[in-house]
Amino acid sequence: MQQLKSEIDLTPTDGMVTEAERGLEWRREFGRGGTAVGVARARDISNKKELSPSTVKRMKSFFARHEVDKEAEGFRPGEDGYPSNGRIAWALWGGDAGQSWANKKVDQMNRADETKAVPAVQDLPIEDGAWDGDAARQRLEAWARDGDDVDFPKYAKGFGYYDEDAADTFAAYKLPHHDVRDGQLVTSRRGVFAAMAALLGARGGVSLPEDERRAVYNHLADHYEQMGDEPPMYRAAYDDEGEEVKVLKAYSNRIDMKADEPRTVVARISTTSVDRDGDVVLPSGLKLQEYRKNPVVLLNHDNGSLPIGKALSVQRDRDTVVAKVQFAERPAEHPANAEWVPDTILSLFKQKVLRAFSVGFMPLDMRDANEKDRKKFGDHVRRVITDWNLLEFSVVPVPANQDALAVQVAKSSSFLTEAWCLPAAKQRLVVPRRTLQLGDSAKTQDVRPLYRGPADSKNVRLPLILKEGE
Repeated sequence: MQQLKSEIDLTPTDGMVTEAERGLEWRREFGRGGTAVGVARARDISNKKELSPSTVKRMKSFFARHEVDKEAEGFRPGEDGYPSNGRIAWALWGGDAGQSWANKKVDQMNRADETKAVPAVQDLPIEDGAWDGDAARQRLEAWARDGDDVDFPKYAKGFGYYDEDAADTFAAYKLPHHDVRDGQLVTSRRGVFAAMAALLGARGGVSLPEDERRAVYNHLADHYEQMGDEPPMYRAAYDDEGEEVKVLKAYSNRIDMKADEPRTVVARISTTSVDRDGDVVLPSGLKLQEYRKNPVVLLNHDNGSLPIGKALSVQRDRDTVVAKVQFAERPAEHPANAEWVPDTILSLFKQKVLRAFSVGFMPLDMRDANEKDRKKFGDHVRRVITDWNLLEFSVVPVPANQDALAVQVAKSSSFLTEAWCLPAAKQRLVVPRRTLQLGDSAKTQDVRPLYRGPADSKNVRLPLILKEGE
């Protein structure tokens, strides 16, 4: 008999406890390494607190993202700088013991997915009338009731989710979207729309275990397909604190500028190259539904300022996403002595000073790299993002690092950038006055800011390294 998810023991092991306590001791001694989330995780592990399924999945994600830290100096005893910040963070999450344990537990939970408390999708008549969730609940209860008894498995057929631990109570059943007409169960079109909106956060959203949300989404999306409608995009990426994240990836480009289209630039905005995170973002998985509603092009992902242009087209194939960008023309009413930023940006593209675009997207589905992926993309690939929703893309002078999962990498062997970032709430990119080192040459060049952010951003450092001749 297959093990139920509720039966899987998620209590940390002794080996994890040893590592977590070591990480906490290092934090006290050195005052560095890890984050507040990592410290909280270490305390839970050291106390042998049973972890939630969503926490275990975030543990697996953490170890996958930070595996590269093991190659850095100071990770192993005897190396300079031991213990490195990466080594301390690794210990806080349970170390190698935690990594193997989390991988094992996630595999067990994945095998038990069929036991999720999400009713099977039924092929029922579609009703297009008004939707009243409270009234539907009452009719579903009457339909499932036999005298003083309620057939709760029957009642569950009207909902998108129920709490297995409280399945004999009405409060356990959430996201109703079915109704009863003439003693028969039907699917309410507007009920499905309302349930999906609540799942994705409308009107305060709905409280569900994070590891159940995708199954509920799939249930509702199947109803959309039955009704001949396209479901909204699912957002599946969360940071270590359970918050959704927007992933940013930047690409240096070969720019095509045509004489008969003087204000347009054609460039690759995504490829199948493996970035420094070990990620591959498959162009074939691009979803454009949301972006087509407002195809603007931004500067430095700054959605608080006016766009600098629009995308005339975004095309994809198996290996590349190519966009045609049209920069906005100066309005007649714009002051003659004031800078028109799109003109400045376009001029820098013509001079090949600027050549990088960065995509902001929401991962919809991803997988750990398998042997086939390693043969295709190289041994250093760790994760393949198979489906993603394009939110926006921007012109960037250099790729910026916005948060732990939002690493922007120039995917060209001739254009390498590294960055320290502003907090997520301050998304403007600052390029301070500094000296550029060109290859092994002694030549230097002063660079002034292309774009200045908030006054409190003075401590942000953005080193830029170019190879000779770039």
